[in-house]
Formats: sequence, C-alpha cells, structure tokens
Amino acid sequence: MLDNCLFHKIDAETGEKIFFCTHVDDFAIAATNPQLIEELCAILKTGYIITESDTMESFLGVNMQRENGHLYLSQPGLIAKMVKKACLPEAVRYYGNPMREDFRDEYQDDAPACSQEMFRSLLGMLIYVLRTRPDVAFAVNRMATRSIGATERDLDAVRRIVAYLRCTAHLELVYSAQDERQRRAIAELHAWSDAAYNCHKDSKSHLGICFTYGEPETGSFFAQSKKSTTVNTSSTEAEVSAAFNATRHIMFFRDLLAELGYPQLQPTTLWVDNMSLITLATAFSGSTKNVKHFMMRVHFMIEKVAAGIIKLEHIRTLKNHSDTLTKPLGVALFVPHTAKLLGGPQRLEAGACVTEDQEAKGSL
Repeated sequence: MLDNCLFHKIDAETGEKIFFCTHVDDFAIAATNPQLIEELCAILKTGYIITESDTMESFLGVNMQRENGHLYLSQPGLIAKMVKKACLPEAVRYYGNPMREDFRDEYQDDAPACSQEMFRSLLGMLIYVLRTRPDVAFAVNRMATRSIGATERDLDAVRRIVAYLRCTAHLELVYSAQDERQRRAIAELHAWSDAAYNCHKDSKSHLGICFTYGEPETGSFFAQSKKSTTVNTSSTEAEVSAAFNATRHIMFFRDLLAELGYPQLQPTTLWVDNMSLITLATAFSGSTKNVKHFMMRVHFMIEKVAAGIIKLEHIRTLKNHSDTLTKPLGVALFVPHTAKLLGGPQRLEAGACVTEDQEAKGSL
C-alpha cells in the first residue's frame, strides 16, 4: 500500500471496488456496489462497536454535500470557532484577500511581542482549515514562518486571515464527477507549479504546487505552499525546485491512482510559467556552467519527461493555479486564482468584501 491509512480491494473478475480510509478511530467507506459496504460493516461489527451513517454528510469536521454531480466540502463550524477565538469585533471590515499585498517581514518585526499562545492557537486552527480552503495556504504558511517570536502585527495578520474566512465562509471546495472520461476511470491528473524568487528576508524563495483530477473546473485535491529550504541563486533555480517538488508528488499520485484501479494512460501535464525551466527539462544541450549547482534536479526532470511520466506545458502567470500559493496578491488577482483552486460552480453568493481602495481603511 502506498498510503498506510487507505485500504482497498478490487475484484479481478467483476471490477468492483471498495475503499476503506481510516483516521485514528474514524473511518469512511466507498464502493462501487453498496452490498460490499454492508458486508464490510458486518465484519467490523464482530470485533468493534461502530456507528454507521447511510449518507456521509460529515467527516473529521468537514461538511460534505452532493448536488447535481458535484461534491461540496466546507468547514463552517471551524471558521465560526476561529472568529470567536480571534475576538473579531463586528466593526472589523471584511476583506477580499487574506493578506496585504505589501506584506513584508521587516514591517512585522517593528512591533512588540504578542500573546504566543493566542498566535499559535489560531495558527493551528488555520492549518486545519486548509483541507477545504487552499486559497489561504500561502498566508497561513507565511505566518507559520513567523511563529517564533511573533509580534502584535503578526497576530493582526493572522486575525486578518480569520476575517477573510468570515467574509468568504460561503466558499466551498468543489469536486466534479460529470466528465465521461472520469466515469470510465481514465480521468487525467493535472499539476501546476510556481515559485516566488528571493521573497523572504533570508533571501529564500517560496514554492507552490497544486493538483486537480478529472474535469478542468474541479477543485484542487492537493495544494502546497512552502518556504524553500535552501537559498536559490536565480529565478530559474527556484522554478526548477518547485517543478521538482511537483514531479515527486506526481509520481506518488500516479502510483496511487494505478493501485486503486485508475491508471494514468498519458503523461501528467505539469503547467509552469517559466520557459527556461521547460528548455532545461526538454531540450537542454548547452553548457552546464550556469546551472551546475542544481543540475541534479534538472536531470531528474529530464528523466521523467523522457519516461513519459510528465509533460511540461507553458501557461501564462495569470492562469497558473499555483500563483496565489507563492505570493500575496491584490483582490483583483486573488479572486480569479481562488476560483481556480476551489473549483465550481459555487452554490452561494458572495458576501460584501472591501475593494483594494477600501482596504487601507480596514483595521487589520
């Protein structure tokens, strides 16, 4: 098994499948035949006391609702709990993005220390909400890098993320299953990667990757935003690091899907917005003088392209799903990127959010 918490059985003759996913003392079962679920529950009852639910409407604090071929995931209870814990006054303005576009570490340092308990408690809750709200992944990760010696301005920045979530509590993570290719179990895996070069005060870059499966409009089932562990000496090196990270995840997800009976018959498309990266990984034949310090990752990419595991495609930055995972964006750019990450269609109308012009008048 590639995932120690996911068990499965596939009948070689009928093709029927059953999946059993565990998390501590909670579990979820899915199958192509309801009879398989009944049989498994009967077996579990012989050794355990279990509570059953015919329809899975909630799991590990995540609300799940199905409508018109779409699966909607949300965590309104956790968001409400965070709003209460953050003690947001009713007068606090609503925000259309979770972090100011001009956020800088040096601006945050010039402030007295805040309550570390409050800061880390809110941060921990925000990390948990990332399961259904990848749009705040960058903001949460950025604040996690400041968890040691957080200042009052850091706490205000975390409270702003909570205020944004209160403003956009109507948004849900949407998975779609209406694609004919998906019904025939040959839906395609898609990936995006991006990097923001030299954006931290210690000169490190920020990397972002995300994945979708099936329909182009479906939400991202995996999104990651993280600070680079090493200093990159060029923007191309930063982009290679992000694509390298995405490729390793692609290999895992392809193997997992194949194990579950959903093989990827074509190379997985990895969308990037850097032409130098594509040249290095697909048609590189020049001198390694300027890239020798990260050539191992380049060779890794070349190998996976040649093996038919990935296919690099160029995409404009404005259409790159992972762009918002690497930097703070203004409302005008953040909103369309969020729509890509969460998928659609959304069921509820948006609440009132401030514009970029009004943002400076807010209290967070």
